[in-house]
Amino acid sequence: IDLFLFFVTVEKLPFHDKVFAALKKNYPEYKQMTLDQRRLLFVEIMLAKEHFNFGEYPKGLLPFHNYRSYVSTAFEEHLIEASKYASVGGKASLHFTVSKDHHQQFVAHFETIKTIVESKTETQFEIDYSFQDPKTDTISVGLDNTPFRLEGKLLFRPSGHGALISNLNAIDADLIFIKNIDNVLMQQRGDLMVFYKNVLAGLLLKIQKQAFDYALELDDSSINENRVNEIANFLSDQMNVFISKEFEKYAHHFKIEYLKSRIHRPIRVCGMVKNEGEPERSFENETTKTFGKLYELSGPVASQLQFYISDNKKHFLSGALYFKTRPNYDSILPAVDYVKNDILKLMESIHWRN
Repeated sequence: IDLFLFFVTVEKLPFHDKVFAALKKNYPEYKQMTLDQRRLLFVEIMLAKEHFNFGEYPKGLLPFHNYRSYVSTAFEEHLIEASKYASVGGKASLHFTVSKDHHQQFVAHFETIKTIVESKTETQFEIDYSFQDPKTDTISVGLDNTPFRLEGKLLFRPSGHGALISNLNAIDADLIFIKNIDNVLMQQRGDLMVFYKNVLAGLLLKIQKQAFDYALELDDSSINENRVNEIANFLSDQMNVFISKEFEKYAHHFKIEYLKSRIHRPIRVCGMVKNEGEPERSFENETTKTFGKLYELSGPVASQLQFYISDNKKHFLSGALYFKTRPNYDSILPAVDYVKNDILKLMESIHWRN
């Protein structure tokens, strides 16, 4: 399905026209070729080192958005966005965690676009970089879920976002906006995004101020019991801090020490995509003793279908549908509907072996 979706939407890709122009120039006889031959040559020109070499490009430096007069990269779009909600006094600081192999490509690309982007945004950009610690790399596996070896040696690859916490912790800043490199909108569609970025930042600063005020109160030996309980509720409700069920039984001074140990912490505020699909569908079969639920999500979500089924005793099966492609809901909807029918059939026909 990845290859099918690629060629169905290939004409919409920002680099399509340039790659296609190179195809026609290098292969004047392309019109006499079969569709499969033309597609193969398109991919070869797109990836070959002597042509565009996109296979060696980091995601942030690939052609990303096609405007009428030029094509931008995701890296450039981050600069544009930062000028709108993360700049102070005409200056914006950005930090990118990149591969060491691609570091100089990013530096060179910034030098290429710097004058144009700074003039366009009336913003000066201060950019620094870090690299993911190779100690956090994870083992690669093959399609059979066994360790993958290259020339007899285990192959490791960079692990997920959690491995970047140390990079984040090393940044000297009070407020940091975190985004994936490819999570950027076209510039004419960015106003609503900028609005909500400011809303999230405002909420964070509001919670931070309250947390700082409460931290000072906890240092005051005259703080009363009602105020201590108010702070505990704030930590639980506003900062998502777990408060022990035994908290109410603690002596007053132990409550204070307990809250002090939890109020000094980083604050994260996140925006969520609203689920506009059916919340859930229940399934129950008394004959086979199977019970479960199917959750269907719509919109640009990572997983469109999730389910679980169980006998409520010792057997439990859960699953989720993921596509190895950007979650464009309209494009993948037919495939989602097809797989949903298979999942429903599975839930209806499953039986447990003791």
